Amino acid sequence: MRGERQWLVCFDTDRIKQYLLATNRLKEIRGGSALLVDLDKKRREDLEKRYGRDKVVYSAGGGAAVLVLTEQEAEELIARVERDFQAETVTASITGVSLPPG
Repeated sequence: MRGERQWLVCFDTDRIKQYLLATNRLKEIRGGSALLVDLDKKRREDLEKRYGRDKVVYSAGGGAAVLVLTEQEAEELIARVERDFQAETVTASITGVSLPPG
């Protein structure tokens, strides 16, 4: 739909280095890194399935950006991604923000 005004929702993983390097044990560092890579992949797949591949502007490296139609949809997406990320990692967090159509 051309000309449709959309909200841009952006995510970024908070303090990745602090999360990964909270220990000096290589096995735990590699496990934490693998977990974040897996979460990135799952988030990208979920966003593409929900909103369509053309609406996912970016998704990699602990962050993502996606276009949604309404402010409510943006708020619900942010809440879901932040909640799911916290549940999977326990101690890490991700922050989401939305930008209104301009």
